[in-house]
Amino acid sequence: MSKMSYRLQVVASLVTGRVVCDVGCDHGKLAYHLLSRKIVDKVIVSDISAPSLDKAKDLLSNSGFDYEAICCDGLKGYEGKSIDQCIIAGMGGDEIIKILSTSPIKVPSMVISPQHNIIAVKRFLLENKYNIDYDIIIKDKGKFYNIIRANLLDHRQELSDEQLIIGKANALDERSAVDEFVTTEIAKLENILNTHNVRNEEMDKYYRLLLEYKKRN
Repeated sequence: MSKMSYRLQVVASLVTGRVVCDVGCDHGKLAYHLLSRKIVDKVIVSDISAPSLDKAKDLLSNSGFDYEAICCDGLKGYEGKSIDQCIIAGMGGDEIIKILSTSPIKVPSMVISPQHNIIAVKRFLLENKYNIDYDIIIKDKGKFYNIIRANLLDHRQELSDEQLIIGKANALDERSAVDEFVTTEIAKLENILNTHNVRNEEMDKYYRLLLEYKKRN
């Protein structure tokens, strides 16, 4: 098995459940990592693509590990299943929101890594009473990734605009690439403002929050 990406290694480090599902499991490398290191007791792997799921099954089938494979769209094949934590990594934010919105089960905890529309995902989590207890920006092979862990509560958590953009754990984790991310985002925005003369209220607010963070750090 080829080496798992740094992004998935960070995802794995945030897993706390004993029975977890990996939605959009692709080749099953994350599930194999979690099971082989006894981080979890069981993994349910699922993918909308039967060929991708077959690759995961090939990797896990002779391992002796406790796993289950489901070919389904998102969590739609999980009715009646009991899981501690759901992992969704490598999908767009809108797709993650759709998966969670249409899920037949209530997921008590999740580790997610949206490819884009990160703020929309965080707002969805807050609106649905998920506490974001870990939120970091890392860099892997030249790209920035947000990785979020959230747990279901009986009340709504409140986050500041800066926490929605920057994340809660970035200042506390040596793996964080938040300072480089902020510098990169500021440069992108300044290029847009200077060359295209395009701006709106949301862009101005985002730009201002990034500048304020950079000034403090």
